[in-house]
Amino acid sequence: MEVACIAVLLCAVAASDDVAASASPEAGTNTVAGPPELAVAVFADGHFVEVRRFVTRMVRRTTTSNLPPGLKIEVKRGTMEPASSTEVVPVVETHITRIDATKIVARRIDGRAVSSNILAEELARPMPVVLVKQGQPVDPLFLTIFKPDSLMLLLPSSSGTPPPTMLPDYMVPGNRAGSPVPRACRGTAPLDGSEVVPDPANH
Repeated sequence: MEVACIAVLLCAVAASDDVAASASPEAGTNTVAGPPELAVAVFADGHFVEVRRFVTRMVRRTTTSNLPPGLKIEVKRGTMEPASSTEVVPVVETHITRIDATKIVARRIDGRAVSSNILAEELARPMPVVLVKQGQPVDPLFLTIFKPDSLMLLLPSSSGTPPPTMLPDYMVPGNRAGSPVPRACRGTAPLDGSEVVPDPANH
């Protein structure tokens, strides 16, 4: 009886290993990637490219309604206190990452290479770009929604999306009431050659 139970357990373990092995992709196989990331890029200081990502986060905002000056309300019982209400509202934050321009590979959507001089000319003003990590597979189906001459930036793998750097005046759930709602992510935390910098437009 014990031998039969052990045999059944061994068969179950072997079957689970086969399922896990079949679920994991084999080396060299093409995996379907999600849609590429969209952002705004601009040349800064001639040596860095600023990548601006717009992230929406939900924050809690408390408002207090006071009586207008000169208005009196008679209350039979109790006292009259200002009414306050709390609501959750969406706030768009701007995450800015500065990346060394020499580490970025520029391409058109149709695969044509873009030289550093042309890249500097096109990014003289902020313009929307398609972001892809170098070595990351992109499903060609998602690229068909862009124009063939659209600009695509292949970023180094170390330039990930930086987490927002919080300041004491950020209004998040649990903070004191009355704190202002953030307009942009402001901080100077370095991240693998890139950094989170203030957005002058949002100051």
